[in-house]
Amino acid sequence: MHSRIEFPYSFGTRFSVSVDTEEEFEWSGTLSRTGHGTSSVPAIGEGQRFFESAGVTPLYYVDQPVIDSDEAVDLFRRFIADGTADFGVHLHPWVTPPFEEVVSRPNSYAGNLPESVERAKLRHVRDSMVARLGVRPLAYRAGRYGIGRNSLRILAEEGFVCDSSVRSLFDYRSDGGPDYRWSDQHPWRTGPDNRIVELPLTSLFVGRANWCGRQLYGRIGQLPTLKSILARLGLVERVPLTPEGIPADKACQAIDAALDQGIRLLSMSFHSPSLAIGNTPYVRDGKDLRTFYAWFDKVFDHCARRGILPASLGEILSASGVKV
Repeated sequence: MHSRIEFPYSFGTRFSVSVDTEEEFEWSGTLSRTGHGTSSVPAIGEGQRFFESAGVTPLYYVDQPVIDSDEAVDLFRRFIADGTADFGVHLHPWVTPPFEEVVSRPNSYAGNLPESVERAKLRHVRDSMVARLGVRPLAYRAGRYGIGRNSLRILAEEGFVCDSSVRSLFDYRSDGGPDYRWSDQHPWRTGPDNRIVELPLTSLFVGRANWCGRQLYGRIGQLPTLKSILARLGLVERVPLTPEGIPADKACQAIDAALDQGIRLLSMSFHSPSLAIGNTPYVRDGKDLRTFYAWFDKVFDHCARRGILPASLGEILSASGVKV
């Protein structure tokens, strides 16, 4: 049971940018405890400068390999000193101690792990961030959006007040993950005694038949060809607010759809390795990287024209009634 958050009128309509701040690994390959890297960390600094120039305070969800990087810690300490970024926990179970589970696709979703293992891994990243950055993170995003039946209770008991693991309109059951097809698009309170603020990642259906997008996608399931046909015909297309694989024009169309639906917090996101060339399918060369940054330029301009302002995590939590 959850209750939708009603932001005060003074909050207006806002957007946030969050970053899954993680190691580089082969997304389409077999998951492994080894064979990953953090060579993209320096590019986070360039990304931060870009967001600062746009007046945006990004929220970095940091996982274990990144918080283990001295280079990353040096960057993050500067962001903290300047007050220009927020930080939360990101959990990739296969590269986070304790290593008690078998490495597998289902076990890559932290919510599928035994409660004691999920809790121990969460604590490990959280405690590493406290020790290395001097800040206690209050927000969490499960790697691969993988919360489960114990996750919200664990978060509440460990002192977290915010989760952002729900990727609205997406279904990961075929890979052993959760089903978010019918999730709310508006932030809500959830967990024990509604102590957790859920900030779902924003996805919208656009097109002439967008009104029945959930029903259509619910019926066609894992049929990418049929989804492509529906999109090409301009009938319905699912558009997450991310520069990774989504054209800026489509994102702006989705933002307009969100406004039509009265959604007052738009949550954009991407993965930190996309800030450097050659780490993700979305940024393979210099042209891709320029397109990546141009996406934000266009989307931020569109938000400004529509009266949508950026919001920090603190502003969002305050407007949600959370005292931190």
